[in-house]
Amino acid sequence: AVGAYTVRATFKENEHYTSCSATADYNITYLPIQGDAFTIKGDKGENGYFISKVAIIPMKGYSIARKLDGNYKDSIVLTSSRDLEKVYFMKNKTGEKTDGKKISPIKIDITNPIISAQHGQIYYTEELTVDIKDSNLMQVKCNNVEVTVDDGAAQVILESNHGANIYN
Repeated sequence: AVGAYTVRATFKENEHYTSCSATADYNITYLPIQGDAFTIKGDKGENGYFISKVAIIPMKGYSIARKLDGNYKDSIVLTSSRDLEKVYFMKNKTGEKTDGKKISPIKIDITNPIISAQHGQIYYTEELTVDIKDSNLMQVKCNNVEVTVDDGAAQVILESNHGANIYN
């Protein structure tokens, strides 16, 4: 186990020798962590979010786990944002483990926003209210005009202006 230790050897006195004792201090530490201990692979969208599953892959020759004595694998796959503060590594050849390596939060959003209108659908109406919701919704633009987003929701009112209009 990791820690500071002292070993002591004591020899009793006998008819040929007097007694003696010797001690030595030593430490057992985790394997040091290299600079770029892992890579993160996934499709990054706008605003710093990944829009796909994310794989955390350790450097060559190592396995990775979520906790020190956890299940060490070739990668950790994340499908949603989580509070994964540290990852742990094990050298495959020797089984030596590292202490936790702190990682920055990984933001993942692979779910599309819920929109009350269908893409490409033609609507025959003078006015159409479109609701947009998503827990990570930060920005909505309609025909390059920014729409107010409040608490993960936005509402866009589309008008025909007595004719045919196309909205993006």
